[in-house]
Amino acid sequence: MTQFLEVEIHEISTISAPLTMEQFNEWFDKSPIKARFKKACMLAQGLRCCYCTRYLDSDSSKKWDLEHVLAEKLYPQFFATIGNLVLACEDCNLVKSQKDALVDTHERPPTTLPPHPDDYVIPHPILTEWDDHLSHTNFMLYQPKSLQGAALIQMCGLNQRVLKQAGLSPESVATTAAENFFRIMQTYIPDDIRQETALDLSAQLIEAGENQRRNILLEKLRRTLVTMERAALRRNAWPVPKISRGKKSRHREIEVASEAAQ
Repeated sequence: MTQFLEVEIHEISTISAPLTMEQFNEWFDKSPIKARFKKACMLAQGLRCCYCTRYLDSDSSKKWDLEHVLAEKLYPQFFATIGNLVLACEDCNLVKSQKDALVDTHERPPTTLPPHPDDYVIPHPILTEWDDHLSHTNFMLYQPKSLQGAALIQMCGLNQRVLKQAGLSPESVATTAAENFFRIMQTYIPDDIRQETALDLSAQLIEAGENQRRNILLEKLRRTLVTMERAALRRNAWPVPKISRGKKSRHREIEVASEAAQ
């Protein structure tokens, strides 16, 4: 699980003290702490979305969303809470939006971040193993292995993309993927190979290619994170100015706090 740096924890504690929760959340959303944490999640997750597990060939922060498992508008108290922050692709984050991932039977509002997998409607990206709840056909069609897996497919619309973008029916997705594999590898595989085997081999080839590109980007990410960690140390070598709680100058106060953190 990705963590804040020790100096960032101190920074958050200092800056949040005079602010309301709303003010702090607004500051955190634009802070260098969030920017570094987002990069750290990219590295930890290997540039794969926490929900659909698709690989995204980019380390640009603009291509990724820092996702709140428990939606930020429903549970603003967990806006910057470790364990509620994961990395999601834009598609999953957009469709999931503010849907409630907390089970109906849990007390509301929760006083602390719910720690058990069964507290969530969907497989929690940190508390559970994705493969225990879902399977996929080349990251195009998703099949549930549990009720939580089925809920994730619905909550993030995992099967709607290929149906809308490619115009494929669920029945034709596997056939199309297998046919593409046969067309590419026709001289290297026997004619009597089963469709399931072809899909497995195709998925392995796709993942192998993704991993080669990913390793290059991950090395770049490691260097970027070293630079960002050094910047965090420099920021916390300076005193943080006091921040007024006056409503009129609220946005300027947050800017002052942000400037002190840079």
